[in-house]
Amino acid sequence: MPSAVPLKPIVGMFKKRIIRDVTIGLVAGSFGSYLFWEYGYGVNVRKTEAYYKKLQESEKAF
Repeated sequence: MPSAVPLKPIVGMFKKRIIRDVTIGLVAGSFGSYLFWEYGYGVNVRKTEAYYKKLQESEKAF
């Protein structure tokens, strides 16, 4: 039975690795989407919104 003792700590490694991998994936995905929105696509959206706001204000002046 002494051969089973070194294997005991390995029992929960698969579950811990799955939890770690999923957590890292969610955090990295969230951070990546934040960066994409703030420095990629979001810049274009803000420019477009500013243009239409300026256009709407100029139409109100007439």
